[in-house]
Amino acid sequence: IPGETFSGCTSLKSVEIPASISTINGNAFNGCTNIKYVLINGTGIKQSGGYGDLFYNNAIARGEPGAAVYVNQSAYNSTAFQWAGVPESVVHIIPTLSEAKAQSSFEDGVVKLSWDAVDGANWYNIMRTSEGKEEIIAENVTGTTYTDSDVTSTRAYGYSVQAFAYYNKNAESDDPFGHLIVKSSYTQGGTTHASAWGESVRHINVVNYVSEDGTTSVELGNNGRYFLKEESGGTSAWYAIENAGQFKTGSRFWVRWLTQKDDPAEFAKYYNMLDDDVKSSVDSGKMSIFLTGVTDPDGNAYTNLSRNANFYVQIGEDWDKDDINAVFISQGKDQVVKCEYIDSMAYPGGRATFAKLTLSHFSPYAVFDELTEEEKAVNNFVRTGDKDDVWSMIGLSIMLIISSSAILILNRKRSKYE
Repeated sequence: IPGETFSGCTSLKSVEIPASISTINGNAFNGCTNIKYVLINGTGIKQSGGYGDLFYNNAIARGEPGAAVYVNQSAYNSTAFQWAGVPESVVHIIPTLSEAKAQSSFEDGVVKLSWDAVDGANWYNIMRTSEGKEEIIAENVTGTTYTDSDVTSTRAYGYSVQAFAYYNKNAESDDPFGHLIVKSSYTQGGTTHASAWGESVRHINVVNYVSEDGTTSVELGNNGRYFLKEESGGTSAWYAIENAGQFKTGSRFWVRWLTQKDDPAEFAKYYNMLDDDVKSSVDSGKMSIFLTGVTDPDGNAYTNLSRNANFYVQIGEDWDKDDINAVFISQGKDQVVKCEYIDSMAYPGGRATFAKLTLSHFSPYAVFDELTEEEKAVNNFVRTGDKDDVWSMIGLSIMLIISSSAILILNRKRSKYE
């Protein structure tokens, strides 16, 4: 600001210094005896004594009640400001508000929300997200708790709490800066989630809900692939479904993975329903039985789908990619489901092996690594000791011995001439 710019301007009562101003030349505010309010943006003036007569012979310099200088912590700590000799009684450090960390729970048909008080905050606003929509559901909350009763048990909700503060809540009515507002930020990490679907659990950047019986759910958004991580029997697997428009935004996609360890009765129920030829063709330990489905935001289950849905199940890397099969388990003949092997599919944890199923309806399903004919023969021999199987095994052993001998002879001949 050049010298003499506002010299003698007694009507000047408030001054805002932009962040771009680095110097105030001498006498720029000489004779401005009625300056009462000053806002300094950015880091302030750079050189020592650089505020010149901005704080000389006026209400600020005299420390009059109501006079105010607003400055952030960095500018306040600068040499230039400390040399200016501004009375501490009129200095107001512009608040810097930390993010409000909230917690929530679905209890007795309502969501109870609480958060830690943010230093310097005067009030809070509450943002709610559901079915892909964001809305402010409460403003000017002065406490640190809130109950949201406008909820339903068929939906999931995300909540963010934003803190607000005045530069100076006790500012004079003619102070143009005191009632300016600073607010904290919203981030994904500060969002809390609640639903009657179960306890919210965050896996990397994915929010799942886990019920008491182990069913895991995730809220579906618009078109895209949505993941959940199911944990059962001391291990875990990722599942996913693609929403190509057949499911409403806000629908619940859920999976319950059944294991002999955690769900012995239900696992046995569905395993025993499998056709005998399916059970006899499963490679030991390489089968997943699970229940799955999608319900809309009003709690109505999708049964027969308007279009097929792509469904993904994480499988072991030791599964044979040429022998992955899936069936819909039914009281009658099990229905074979189209199944593909994906060697390296992107998921929230990186990349892994998945089976891709094409579903026309839901629950229950089995995905398994099918034995080859040779493997079935070995299993049958071990299990029954059948004479025909014995001779088959002897023949197979002779073939392996002859093949090994041929390889050995070839190796010897090759060595002779090398």
